Amino acid sequence: MSCLCKGSNEALLVCNGFKDAEYISLALVARKLALNTVIVLEQEEELDLVVNLSQKFAVRPLIGVRAKLRTKHSGHFGSTSGEKGKFGLTTTQILRVVRKLEQARMLDCLQLLHFHIGSQIPSTALVSDGVGEAAQIYSELLRLGAYKQVIDIGGGLGIDYDGSKSTHSDVSVGYSLEDYAAAVVKSVRDVCDRKSVKHPIICSESGRAVVSHHSILIFEAISASAADNPDISRIASFLKSFT
Repeated sequence: MSCLCKGSNEALLVCNGFKDAEYISLALVARKLALNTVIVLEQEEELDLVVNLSQKFAVRPLIGVRAKLRTKHSGHFGSTSGEKGKFGLTTTQILRVVRKLEQARMLDCLQLLHFHIGSQIPSTALVSDGVGEAAQIYSELLRLGAYKQVIDIGGGLGIDYDGSKSTHSDVSVGYSLEDYAAAVVKSVRDVCDRKSVKHPIICSESGRAVVSHHSILIFEAISASAADNPDISRIASFLKSFT
């Protein structure tokens, strides 16, 4: 609701997560207000709701799909990634979505591809693998006639919490912001150039990287204790009395 009041028609308003009729209706109202509201399909069955309600509201929606990639983040934060992840559509399901939109004469509404490898990605090698796989899907969707314009690389930009710059830790990453951006752009560009398709707009949802430096926990210390420094000679004498 806040985005309806303060949203900009020059920005993307990406709608992720579980969607019922009320959620989708609100997103379509935002679209009627000329906001770039993209309804990202997380489950295949959400498409029927989007198509039916958009016809009821007489509005052409902007639709995205969340792809379930094979690239898997093996760390602590990668449980929602890979082919067995909870969220997203497999390539077979994405193809069914394309066919349904084609039948409804709404294939031009499919404009965004979204994916999420997992939070706190430890290395740019993993970033490159995931983005490259997504770029392949983007290229094929263009070939099938979708009006794809945007690749949303989701979250994953990590924070080096402990300063170790390690690629094998859940609390560190082995790259800088510049390294991350360069890996993303190169992976997309290489695939698009090889497939001879237009380069997309790239956006991200790097929530951890945006907010982690702006949070601090402050609390009042209500008591304190100090460890006793043992007198080694007295302990030795005490032990000696038992021998």
